[in-house]
Amino acid sequence: ADWLLPYTSISTVLRPWLLAAPSGPILELGCGTSSLARELVADGFSEVTACDYSVVAIERAKSHHDGVAGLTFAVEDARRLSFGDSSFASVVDKGTLDAICTGEGYDYEAKLVGSEVARVLVPGGRWACLSLMPPSVVRPL
Repeated sequence: ADWLLPYTSISTVLRPWLLAAPSGPILELGCGTSSLARELVADGFSEVTACDYSVVAIERAKSHHDGVAGLTFAVEDARRLSFGDSSFASVVDKGTLDAICTGEGYDYEAKLVGSEVARVLVPGGRWACLSLMPPSVVRPL
């Protein structure tokens, strides 16, 4: 199930924005059971990794999207990613920052996510953060 909006509702903005980024792999941060990564591959993005903190969500996503060329899944914590530096041209986060930043200390958690995204992005890479968080929280990241 998709959180926030389905790809069909955001593709007219997201697709050109991703195409303007350096060419290369895309990371979907906090995929849950969404079909976003599969839809990105279907829309011409040839290498997408979808990750989530939940083992159950990743297992379910794998079972629904098994065999899609160019699509891989990984169990990852957005605050401590295991990917190497400069591994992705773009990162797409559709509500993950919102889910992580609940309760006290959310600003610290947001900074952890922001620093990890910056670390795994190539120079000039792009982070598409679709969030309900106020711009005053998201922009500094």
